[in-house]
Amino acid sequence: MRPDHQRNRLALGLAGLVVLLAACTGDKYQETVLTGPNPLVGLLEQAPDLSGSWEFALTTVTDACGIELFPQTGAGVVQVSQAATETVFTVLSPCGTTVTTGAGTVGHDGVATFTWTESFATGETCRLTLTTVAAGAADAAAQTLTGSFTLTVEPADADQSCSATFPCALTGSFAAERCPDGGCGFAGCGD
Repeated sequence: MRPDHQRNRLALGLAGLVVLLAACTGDKYQETVLTGPNPLVGLLEQAPDLSGSWEFALTTVTDACGIELFPQTGAGVVQVSQAATETVFTVLSPCGTTVTTGAGTVGHDGVATFTWTESFATGETCRLTLTTVAAGAADAAAQTLTGSFTLTVEPADADQSCSATFPCALTGSFAAERCPDGGCGFAGCGD
């Protein structure tokens, strides 16, 4: 038998054993796996639940664009809905108005990725597309998220008259904290 066939049979056998053990021992097996070092933990755990509202702050570290962009740099609230490992979310300004929506994923290890895109005109001849990708990790209790982001700025259409500095990118860090049960505290904008 060829070595690659032997490896495939071994892998299938191990996968079948894992399924059999999980089916036969139920919760007791999961408790055992989760309390000790085991390479199968990531396959058996559920992703942390990030559903709810989070206050966040973005800090720009590098700005190859040479411009201050609203609303990606600053603070706000993100409202997350999650099903299994998939998320959808709404980003709100510090005043509570909807800025944009996006989607993402949450891994079994607590690593989350969020992506959103916005578009706006900078004049009559230039419309920009801003794509933000934020990736970070949730703490064990899923109460805080910290990580980094990259915001790419480019003309929405290649034939537009935009500044020669585009495309360009901003990078930085973010921190988010789950809002308390009473909700997030929005600034009294416009009151």
